[in-house]
Amino acid sequence: MVLGIGPHEFHTTGDITVLRAHGEFSLQDAEEYVRLRNQILQRQRYVLLLIDLTHTTGMPPEARRYIAASKIESDAQNHAIAVFGARPLTRALLQLLFSAVSLIGRRPVFASFVSDEASALRYLTEQRQVIHSRLREATAS
Repeated sequence: MVLGIGPHEFHTTGDITVLRAHGEFSLQDAEEYVRLRNQILQRQRYVLLLIDLTHTTGMPPEARRYIAASKIESDAQNHAIAVFGARPLTRALLQLLFSAVSLIGRRPVFASFVSDEASALRYLTEQRQVIHSRLREATAS
């Protein structure tokens, strides 16, 4: 099922969440994204996020601050993000956002900037194996 976050496409295929940004990713969009991400976390205990920024125009500072400060109720090691289609400025802003999440949110961000969607899916598939192994170990303890 494809949901909308403002003008952006947001859907889940299996256990991979896809966000295809179109235009600016506003504060309101960031709030909705965090709400939906938290629902996914409650359901499956991890997030594999594929972000397509081919058609984005950016993210204002207040949206970046909101995401950086948002709390998650799971181990951050159980999250992986693959980003493609980011222009150089957008990529730099996202790298700053990921650094802010690490500093302000006190949680690491496991992200990879890749050249295309196929590479993004390969990265997330690799991360799924690592995350599932980690979750099995935690359950066994």
